[in-house]
This record gives sequence, structure tokens and C-alpha cells, in this order.
Amino acid sequence: MATRTAGDVLVETLTKWNVDTVFGLPGDGINGIIEALRARQDRIRFIQIRHEEAAAFNACGYAKWTGKLGVCLGTSGPGGIHLLNGLYDAKLEGSRAGDYRPAISRSRRHWRSEASTRRCGRRGLAKCDAASAA
Repeated sequence: MATRTAGDVLVETLTKWNVDTVFGLPGDGINGIIEALRARQDRIRFIQIRHEEAAAFNACGYAKWTGKLGVCLGTSGPGGIHLLNGLYDAKLEGSRAGDYRPAISRSRRHWRSEASTRRCGRRGLAKCDAASAA
């Protein structure tokens, strides 16, 4: 019996919401989600881009032109911050047009590497509060 992962639950939820396209860039923190997308590539397609900011702008444009939910995916740290520009575009477009263009972003926090342990202490988080920034 196969066990369900958090990535499986996330991708199954997206398909229930009629999401058929996800824009993003694979990375260590989201490998489980990438594998869940690969396993369900007949129902939801993953479009790999070269920069997280482009993923967010693609998701925003996709939502604007199709009326569907735009979804972008990136890993933590700078990747999560790079997603913000496109998400701000979706937010501002909604305020200008009087309607909201929905977009979902997913990023993951990482524990600091051993190299930075001497400066930050053990178990320190390398993070940015992206939810508050948006």
C-alpha cells in the first residue's frame, strides 16, 4: 500500500479546484510536490521556467487570460521572494480592474546549512515572512 505524501494531498486538492497548469522551478524544498505533479501529469501539467519571478508572472497572466486559478511554485529563501513580484501584479491588476485575479503561491522554509551554523546558531531558520510581505 502506497502512502500519501503532503505533495500528493496538495496536487489532488489543486485538481479538485480545476487547476490544470502549474508554473514553477524545481528545488530541494519542493521535490515532493514536483514528484506528485509528475505522477499526475495526465491531469495537471507542470511548466518549468527558468526563474521564480517568471513563474509568478506566468501564473498571473494565465489567470488574466483564462479566468482560471493561476498557480506558481518555488522553493524557499530567494525563490519565495522572487515569487512576490508576480503576485503583486495579480493583486494590483485586481485593484485596477475592480475584480480579483486569483493566484496561489507555494514556497517552503529551509533550515540553515552547516556553513552558517557558526553565525546563526543551530536550528536557525533561513526565512522571510513572505505572507506578511504580500
